[in-house]
Amino acid sequence: TYTMLSSQLRSGSEHYYYRSEQTLHYMGIPLSLCYNVWGNKQTSVYFTGGGIIEKNISGKLITQYFIDDEKKSVKDEKLSVDQLQYSLNLSAGMQYNIAKRICVYSEPGISYYFKNTSKIETIYNQRPVNISLHFGVRFLW
Repeated sequence: TYTMLSSQLRSGSEHYYYRSEQTLHYMGIPLSLCYNVWGNKQTSVYFTGGGIIEKNISGKLITQYFIDDEKKSVKDEKLSVDQLQYSLNLSAGMQYNIAKRICVYSEPGISYYFKNTSKIETIYNQRPVNISLHFGVRFLW
């Protein structure tokens, strides 16, 4: 999997402030198991559970400093998160076959991201529980 985390921050007073934009890129390896609860020729209902191990592959922090709305300087620095990011995922889904090897699906889920010891703040630290709704088309081989 590939994940890009991007965040923006503004701090200071009305006339003296800075704006920062942080971007982190992660590559991950997911592992999950699926259990079919019910199904017939056209429809199936299932549960999926597993986890993802992600590694930060690059990061950047750009900070712009302003005085009276005039940009005075820019600081550009590379970021690196050395610790791996672990998460657990659970979802329930329903799949409808529209052809022999083509189906549509809907899959609401929840993920929990474990805290790591990095000093770099991310959405994973701020809000470790995430709710998702995946839907789309699957091609079965």
